[in-house]
Amino acid sequence: MLVLVANLGSTSFKYRLFHMDESGEEVVAKGGYERVSDHASVIDDALATLQRDGIINSPDEIDAVGFKTVLGKDLSGCVIADQTVIDALDGFAAVAPAHNPPYANGIRQFTRALPKAKLVALFETAFYQWISTASANYAIPKTWRDIGIRRYGFHGASHKFIAERSAELCQCEDVAQIARRLYLDGPAPISGKPFRVVSCHLGGSSSVTGILNGVAIGTSMGFSPQSGLPQNNRVGELDSGAIPYAMRTLGISLDEAERQLTKESGLLGLSKRPTPAMRTRNSPSTRSPTRSATGSALSSSNSAASMPSSSPPALARTTPTSAPTFARTSNPSASVSIPRKT
Repeated sequence: MLVLVANLGSTSFKYRLFHMDESGEEVVAKGGYERVSDHASVIDDALATLQRDGIINSPDEIDAVGFKTVLGKDLSGCVIADQTVIDALDGFAAVAPAHNPPYANGIRQFTRALPKAKLVALFETAFYQWISTASANYAIPKTWRDIGIRRYGFHGASHKFIAERSAELCQCEDVAQIARRLYLDGPAPISGKPFRVVSCHLGGSSSVTGILNGVAIGTSMGFSPQSGLPQNNRVGELDSGAIPYAMRTLGISLDEAERQLTKESGLLGLSKRPTPAMRTRNSPSTRSPTRSATGSALSSSNSAASMPSSSPPALARTTPTSAPTFARTSNPSASVSIPRKT
């Protein structure tokens, strides 16, 4: 079984192709594109590259495509990525503008390009489906809650992995099994001492989650990825009274206030200068060279300029003359054995 996992950003597309069977899972190909202005073109190019390099004989050999979607209006969990998912992403596009439109578009494009494949969306909010109403609700008017304003939580895939792996390392196999099968079976009782974990997802975007017996019970992020800890260039937690005060005092519009809070705040606002994303650099032995649309190799040094970064300024979009506007990184021959989790 071949499963392609797609990671779509506003100006990027990365993927990994897994071969899965009863013996385990293996990465058989991976690649990525930056400075993307047309996701349809790069998706078609990625599939063509897999075929040209002999990884697949036909795109129809890909059995499924997985998407790490972020936030859906009135929808969460691990679900078939159909028109319902697209509508849910579009419904909250204004809340997660850097994430939802690319994924909605990507699902449309993969539906077109791989009509026989099963498309699956796992929402970042899925891990928080079981937090209590008291933990989810803000102290706001009911009319605000009625339009979906509540604490959702994000980075669910990362925190769920920590829930499972920490239980394994502490030899709490019953808790590890609950976390492992959480999206299939839901929470389950355990015997013995409760297993408590504080999970910290730290990087260009950061959050902290409290986990009890393999299940999230609280999180630092709330209604949008804008909340919680200070991000690379997003503000994080902020007193709600500060926004109208800044608008009146500085004479800025709501759109400008939103832009400053999402593009010029966080670590950038604290440091007063652009900061690289807080990510571990790839070692030279594993980094794939970046290739431009014309195929020429670009630098893959350890300099900050070559590091993946979510910090501003955003990667510039350029207008193509004949070649599509993207840069490709690809290492189709690389394969890594990954322990199978059942």
